[in-house]
Parts: sequence; structure tokens; C-alpha cells
Amino acid sequence: MEVPSTVQNARMTPMGLFNFIAEHPEHVIVLDDIPSLFKNDQAMQILMAALDGKPGQPRRVTYKSKDQDIHVLFSGAVIAISNLPLRRDPLAQALGSRVVMLDHEPKDEEIAAFMQHLASKGDGELSSEECLEVVSFLIAETRSCDMRLDLRHLDKAWQDYRQDRHGRTKTPWKDLVRTSLQKVASEPILSMSKRDDIELQRQKVRDAMRKFPNDRQAQLEISGLKQSTFYNRRKEVLAEAEFIAA
Repeated sequence: MEVPSTVQNARMTPMGLFNFIAEHPEHVIVLDDIPSLFKNDQAMQILMAALDGKPGQPRRVTYKSKDQDIHVLFSGAVIAISNLPLRRDPLAQALGSRVVMLDHEPKDEEIAAFMQHLASKGDGELSSEECLEVVSFLIAETRSCDMRLDLRHLDKAWQDYRQDRHGRTKTPWKDLVRTSLQKVASEPILSMSKRDDIELQRQKVRDAMRKFPNDRQAQLEISGLKQSTFYNRRKEVLAEAEFIAA
């Protein structure tokens, strides 16, 4: 879009976020995978102030402490990227109401096609033919383990191929890739806690109410919940919405 932008990742404190906004008041600020920010109530409140009001109009963001009381007018925008969903509590819900939340969940076929696209360019000293050979093997082995394709596994598989080609390992690269995948596949899956299960039910109700705001029967059907469970969760979601509005 040819607009000024800046990126921050890894770690940031609430004061660091405020200073970053103050330093870039007209930029698109990209927060790339900083989960600590969204676990901190102070940081969430700063983001709420930065994202309040009408797009294109400056928003007043303040930071008050014992020693300072400062503010900045922010007319930029914020893009936050995360592998984790926004937490479910009134503060997070208030932040969520100010933004557009998009979920990107590509199909395995799309990931496979992207892997092949990357391989066609080669990787460092590896030719496109060598990269495609690794990709084909990785896709086949991942599916044999009944796992989802993961781009992180591709980077590691190329490194395993390099080690083998340069004689830095006694184990063939295919065995290294296969062993790595089997280790991931054998890791136990943690069962969902009761609290997480209830929150998942609430989210199903929220989604159903958003899709069919005036049709309670359609909400019930699309949620896939038992009638008693649906109405219990619906009552909680409505109470949560009233709390946020207050």
C-alpha cells in the first residue's frame, strides 16, 4: 500500500509499546508474534486507546505513572500477527471489538504447493531439483505419520540434506527427516481442561450469534451443542457483552 510501516517482534513491555507508538504516530505498526503484550492488561489498554475512534482520525494515547504523565496523538494503524488466539476475557473482548480479526488456516494442499514453490527457487547452494526432492520426501513422510504439513519441518529437512551432502553426519538425510517427524508424531497430546472446553463452547455460541443475530434456533443448530449447554453458554456470553458495554 506504500504507507510507512515498522515492525517489532519477540518482546515488548507496556512502556515500550507506548514509546514505539510515540516514535511512529503515523505508521502502520506491525506487532509480529509478541504474546507477552496480549497477556498484559496495561499493554491491552494502550492498544485499546490506539485503536479507538474512527480510522484516519488521531486517537489520544496516554501513559501515566508516578513520575510522568504523557500522551501522543496516534493516527496510524496496528497489525498484530500471532500463532495464538486472542485470550477470552472482558478486556480482550473489548480490544477484539475494535479490530478486524482474521484466521488463516491453509489446507495441506496449499502448504504443499507453497513448499514446492519455495523449492523451485532453490535454497542457498541447494539446486531447485535437490530442494524439490526433499519436499517430495517430506510431504510423503508427513502424510504417512498422519500429521499436518509444517513449513518449519521444511527448513530443518533442507538442513539435514545439507549435512548429509557435506558428509557431516553418518545418518542419511532421509532417516534424519523421518526420525524427526516420528518424534513429533509420538509426542502426547494434552487433553483439554474443563475451563478450556467451556470457553470453546462459548466461542461456538459467539460465532453462531454473530452469523445469525436474530435467529436463536439457527444459532443452536450451527453451534452443535446440546440445548441446555447452548443456553447456559449463551447466557454467559450475553452477560459478558453487558459487562464490556458497561
